Amino acid sequence: MQPLSCEPASHKRNKKEKMSLDDLQLGKHVDYPTEYDAGLLRAIPRKRPTKGGSGAPGGFDLWRCYELSWIAPNNLPVSGVAEITYESSTPNIVESKSLKLFLGSMNGKTFAESGEVTREISCRLAETVEAKDVKVRVLSPGQWGLLLPAPIDGTCLDEADAKGGILSEDGLPEEAFASERSEETLYTNCFRALCPVTRQPDWATVEISYRGPKIRREALLRYLISFRSQKCFHEDCCERIFEQLHKRKDGTTRMDELKVICHFMRRGGIDLTPVRFTEGYKTSGIIRTLRQ
Repeated sequence: MQPLSCEPASHKRNKKEKMSLDDLQLGKHVDYPTEYDAGLLRAIPRKRPTKGGSGAPGGFDLWRCYELSWIAPNNLPVSGVAEITYESSTPNIVESKSLKLFLGSMNGKTFAESGEVTREISCRLAETVEAKDVKVRVLSPGQWGLLLPAPIDGTCLDEADAKGGILSEDGLPEEAFASERSEETLYTNCFRALCPVTRQPDWATVEISYRGPKIRREALLRYLISFRSQKCFHEDCCERIFEQLHKRKDGTTRMDELKVICHFMRRGGIDLTPVRFTEGYKTSGIIRTLRQ
């Protein structure tokens, strides 16, 4: 079968149109869709870090959507799990509740085969986030074993003696970095931030791999804990952590290599894992953690 072409959707918004947080479905009662509607998707302009120099890190946002279903030509429902990936350089991110509603609207639509589903999701999300390419993989029930969670291969910070209060979210002071150099992976299960719209908590396991000045573990844990009362979208949290570890306040680079992965817990049948890294850092094989 020939792949579907990305024909412009009739609902497509003007790229210059800016949506405020009040326009989003988050925090509002919204009836679950009964018909397919790509117009449910909402974009949020992506923030860019300004402290520590210009430019954003390399990276991508990985979504796993567990409530995907559509109708086959024999009128029977089909279930799948969608993995969606797009680069962190896109002008927009997709608002999570709108993604849930958009995928839910597919529940009663007939598709000839899963390739059509993959193509439709890719095309409509590319329009929303203004990406050249959105990678989508639909996993059938026989492939769900590929989604089994795995532990992080690193050192957990949560037993560190993080006395002395919580550091400011503005970043770690220079004394948090030792003169000796190190290459290691550190993580915490205690990360929490607040949704900027609903003010509800978003929990994550934050994984940090680096090569450069050794980070004092108690200081790093205190810094990550400082996000607990901060209103920040998942993607922005990851970029802020990356920027504040990678660059000094004067904009000079601190780390030789750095990778930050924020494994956010599932909400509404969807989990999001933003990944940010320095150029050339190995990023294959992003695991699903035990809490996702």
